Amino acid sequence: MRVIPDLVTTHRVIVPDLPGHGASTVTTNDLNADSVTRWLDELIEETCSVPPTLVGHLLGGAIAARFASNQGDRIQQLVLVDSLGLDRFWPSARFAFGLFRFLVRPTDRAYHSFLDQCLADRNELIEQLGDDWKPFLAYNLERARTPSVKAAMRTLMKEVAVPTISPEKLARITVPTILIWGREDRAIRLGVAREASDRYGWPLHVIDDSGDDPKLEQPQSFLDVLYDELDHDSYSERTA
Repeated sequence: MRVIPDLVTTHRVIVPDLPGHGASTVTTNDLNADSVTRWLDELIEETCSVPPTLVGHLLGGAIAARFASNQGDRIQQLVLVDSLGLDRFWPSARFAFGLFRFLVRPTDRAYHSFLDQCLADRNELIEQLGDDWKPFLAYNLERARTPSVKAAMRTLMKEVAVPTISPEKLARITVPTILIWGREDRAIRLGVAREASDRYGWPLHVIDDSGDDPKLEQPQSFLDVLYDELDHDSYSERTA
């Protein structure tokens, strides 16, 4: 919600709900890595006349990386933002405890406590969002309390996000790939991104004063990096 209004002024943007997220529902029991990559392939087929740039964040990053390793010819560029799947999921102890407590009891208090582990500065974000903070909070809590969403999230984490994508598969990603990472990410720490950057030659852009969601906490810094990588000439014209 903090970057799409800007992005659509210069690019055609497709923003799907992941399966079981947002307003979507999952009506089958075959939610796994293969079915999710098939869903993404069908989405691209239905919405994109040319190979798109694929941007994935956290769970979405794991889906995007798995897709690119098998069907790189379907996209022109890959952007992974604090992505799961690149290495073993080994968050900080406080992050893990906050996540577990929120998943067990998604209360307002548990969510605020968990956000303190996700964000570099929760109070700063509240101030930035202003009147949008309360609906943002209410929406996330409502989704977290919805049984179908909880079930889909558990399955996707188990089947897609937490299992490490093998180095052999990641090495099959041949499209230009960049990494964008929050410096204070406690879930998928910066060392994961640095190792992937060194191993595969993917440029790494670190966003200061951000946890695991730089587009939420530092939208302008995120957009600066993304525009520069997507289309430098377009960005230059836009800011001229």
